[in-house]
Amino acid sequence: MNPKNVLFDTNILIELVRATDRLSALKNRINPNNATVFISIVSVAEVRTFAINSGWGQKRLDALEELLDTCTIIDIGNAITEKYVEIDTYNARKNPNYPIMQGNTVNMGKNDIWIAATALLLDFTLVTTDKDFDHLNSVVIEVDYVGRDAEGKIVVPA
Repeated sequence: MNPKNVLFDTNILIELVRATDRLSALKNRINPNNATVFISIVSVAEVRTFAINSGWGQKRLDALEELLDTCTIIDIGNAITEKYVEIDTYNARKNPNYPIMQGNTVNMGKNDIWIAATALLLDFTLVTTDKDFDHLNSVVIEVDYVGRDAEGKIVVPA
């Protein structure tokens, strides 16, 4: 059986570039089945912006580009746009195709909606450290939430 493909959220890309001393263990945690890795074009823009704004040096910028070269990048098109509408209306409690959530509407970042819409359209598991996707998990998309320790590093089993 082939493993389900995964879509890495932007924060996973950042962590992979930063984790030079524990890269192998980290890859095993976030992609244990060695599934094909996809990323949204939105994550490419976010991670490149983050790198520049954070003052990453040439070594890290090169590592980022090498990482991006190993991923399949998904562009935004009409089909993903429809899934964006589906998720945004779900967040507003206005989508009749899903059970209505209790409580207030969910205010998700627009870039996160694009990333989730990509996972929804392609039926990929979204790998993230971001709790902003929790309300979508097992209802709209499958989310693999990767926890962080007290230092902010992704928890990797020993």
